[in-house]
Amino acid sequence: MNSRLVVVLGWFAAGCASPMARLEGVLVDVRPDPRPATPMEYSRARVLHGGRVVPGGPQTAIGVGDSLVTAADGMAVITLAGFEVIVDPGTSLVVGPASIVVRVGRVAVTSQPEAKGNLTVTTEVGALSSGGKQFVVTVRPDQSAEVTVLDGRVALTPRGSRGWQAPMAYGGGERGGWTANGVRLTPTEPIPGSDAELLRRWIGAVGRAMRPEMPNVI
Repeated sequence: MNSRLVVVLGWFAAGCASPMARLEGVLVDVRPDPRPATPMEYSRARVLHGGRVVPGGPQTAIGVGDSLVTAADGMAVITLAGFEVIVDPGTSLVVGPASIVVRVGRVAVTSQPEAKGNLTVTTEVGALSSGGKQFVVTVRPDQSAEVTVLDGRVALTPRGSRGWQAPMAYGGGERGGWTANGVRLTPTEPIPGSDAELLRRWIGAVGRAMRPEMPNVI
């Protein structure tokens, strides 16, 4: 990868007594060609822990209740409960036990072989529990959202009183979501093949930037 920094990862819990997630690394210049951040660029992903802001370098442990915020030109990759989570630029989230709360932004979740349960992605409107292998959630500032399932199945349960109380699910190859503040659900529809392929290529490109030895086939 020419002059790009190859990050050697490890686990440590400095300043975090009960780490639940690990920050695998930080990326910059994410479109069209993501690359690993250098130490001077780690602030593009910040971990908020115990009232302190920590630049998000590789090996940073993230505990329950910690926040992760990415800059407009930065991206982070974390592992949690056997899932790999790509955190897009301009995203703010909070880590919980086998869960993340997305305040705003986009995350792409991919199940790893070591995953033994589900990962729940929660918003102000609803909770998305994944028995699936790969899905993408976008939460906009008005709390409207889009859920795209590439593989597997994702169950949606509303939070609070909604006009759509019954839980529902999105299957592989489907996308749906809800309007501002969850007033109503948007129609579930098939994902066009070109859209699904673009998402898979993007997820694969991020993985290869983090791990250059990854094959091109996703």
